[in-house]
Formats: sequence, structure tokens, C-alpha cells
Amino acid sequence: MKRALLALPLLLAPALCAQTAFGLRFGTDFDSNGRDLTRNTVGAILTRSLSTHWQVTGSLALYPTVNDGAVWASADLRYRPPVVASLFYLATGATLADHGAAKNKAGADLALGLDPRVGGTFRPFAEGKWVIYRWYTSFTVQGGLAVEL
Repeated sequence: MKRALLALPLLLAPALCAQTAFGLRFGTDFDSNGRDLTRNTVGAILTRSLSTHWQVTGSLALYPTVNDGAVWASADLRYRPPVVASLFYLATGATLADHGAAKNKAGADLALGLDPRVGGTFRPFAEGKWVIYRWYTSFTVQGGLAVEL
């Protein structure tokens, strides 16, 4: 299932007119396991542009400080509002988690991000994401560097 979430951006976007970016990300999950535990994360993100205002993304995050190899995968649809399309985006999607919370394997997410689409091939980005599980919510702040492919 996690591989399907990561492959979603490649399957949905037309190959001829799409811009693709790959990025490495790092950050902090402030509500890991629903216990208000702060955990660091590292991961990767793949972004595919559908148009000027719409993108699909797939991401994977690992929790290196958790002994059981905690991981979450996410697939999101991003919208870049017309006035600030080159800077900000809003996103929603689904997250599949495996980080020790037995009752919370999947959830919906909402995100607000800063991803400047100006400059060269390398672009810094930042994102705040709320994941809503059945039993609790989780807030994660991520940042990193994306490379336009």
C-alpha cells in the first residue's frame, strides 16, 4: 500500500507536460503515537505538476529515533492559489502510518506549505501537516530541498 501511495503522483500526471521534482526532507512530529512525543523524521518527496495551480505528491518519512522502524507514507493533492501560486500551497490527502499506534493505520491530512517556484533547479521548501486519525491528530513540521528533474 505504501508503494502505491508513492507511485500515485507518477500515474496521475500526464508525462508530456508535467514538471517533476524530487526532494529530501527532515522535520519533527510533535504528536508521535498520539502521546505528545516529539520525534524527528527524515524522508523523501516526489512532486508532479498537473497544471500551474495543481500538483500531486507522494512522500515517505522515517522516524530514526524509534526502535521498531516507524514510517509513514502520504499521497496529497496540492492547490496553489492564483495570487501566491509561486510561493504557497494548500494540500489534502491520505496518510498511511506505521509508528506503533495500533489503532491508527490511516488518516486524512491537511497541509500548508511554502515552496517557492522561483530560481534555479534547487528549491528549499517547508510544510506544516496535520494528520487526522480516528483516535488523535498529529502535527508535523517538515523542511528540505527539492531538485527539479
